[in-house]
Amino acid sequence: MKSAATPTVPGGFVIADIKTLGSSLASSLGRQLNLQHLRAHDFPTSRGKSMRIASPVPLYRDDSLQCPVLLLKQAEKSVGAYLEVALDYEFTTGVCGLTHVSLKVHTGPSPRASALRFRAEWDPRVEARLHAQPHWNIDQVGSGDSNLSTAVANAVNTAPWVPETKAAPWATAKATNTALRGLDLRKIHFAMGSTWHLVPKGEDRRHSAPFEDEPALVRWISGCAGYIRAQLDHA
Repeated sequence: MKSAATPTVPGGFVIADIKTLGSSLASSLGRQLNLQHLRAHDFPTSRGKSMRIASPVPLYRDDSLQCPVLLLKQAEKSVGAYLEVALDYEFTTGVCGLTHVSLKVHTGPSPRASALRFRAEWDPRVEARLHAQPHWNIDQVGSGDSNLSTAVANAVNTAPWVPETKAAPWATAKATNTALRGLDLRKIHFAMGSTWHLVPKGEDRRHSAPFEDEPALVRWISGCAGYIRAQLDHA
């Protein structure tokens, strides 16, 4: 008699029990971040079901109290650091599939007066394989609201050693603005689990590294959180 096939969810990472995963992740994150009694809570979002990790007395970055964050660095001289851990999932024919994981780092004087700076993400869905999985994303650099490309463009344009340039008579204002547009680093997915260095030249080199099971996923999430916290100690 053949054994039953392993259940799959289209584009998702099959989870045996989402509540058990949340409890395991909360415990692991608590040890990594030296935070006690963390809990996993469900929050409805526009994308569907989402699980977030929160402290016993939650800190929220939003007025609607839907996005709890964990304290990474106490606010000193007007700057603190906060971590948002989110796991999106869905049920298909009774099977739970994890569809997206993100660790978002916000900085500011308080959670509700903070800005998203960067994030670590993993998306197991087929349509997401164009990008490295897992990966880092940059969201905002510096204290202003503009992205890095704008800051670089302004610095170049105002440098005293760069002569002022004038648009050609036939160039419209629209064409000039398009030419000055910089690279938006927020759209780049920086690989964090590649196997490029392990595969001989000429063979298939992958920019993604899959997770084999739930314990591996928990170790990755808590490991990322611990690494981010350690790096912020030197920031």
